[in-house]
Amino acid sequence: FARWRKPVKRLYGKRMLDFEGRLSVAELNILGLLKHEGWDGVWVDTWRKLFWTGLGDEPQRSLPERPSSIPEKIWDLAKIKAGVWDVFAWKGDRVLFCESKRSKHDSIQDSQREFADYVLDAGLPLESLMLVEWREV
Repeated sequence: FARWRKPVKRLYGKRMLDFEGRLSVAELNILGLLKHEGWDGVWVDTWRKLFWTGLGDEPQRSLPERPSSIPEKIWDLAKIKAGVWDVFAWKGDRVLFCESKRSKHDSIQDSQREFADYVLDAGLPLESLMLVEWREV
């Protein structure tokens, strides 16, 4: 992902990135790429218990209506609990949880592994999980 070249205050200590000329973070870059492929979704901000669609957009305090393909127990868990993966996206009845990890700087946490296990145990396919390793250029 491209680094944001203008001075700006960091958000949550995150790397500030460029996405199509707009200030962004890795999670929103991932969401933007998914949107190019017809997905809709949010960055799940577990720290402040918000859902973001862009840094210039007003964050949401709740998710939209539950896609029919996601089990209710996963839907309840996806509502900002520790370990929930960074990006929650949907396309029709398909759902996707993406976890963002900066190459050589981040690693998956136990709570994130537990969330992945919970998703799979609930009957969602492995294709519902995507680990995204990225680097800054």
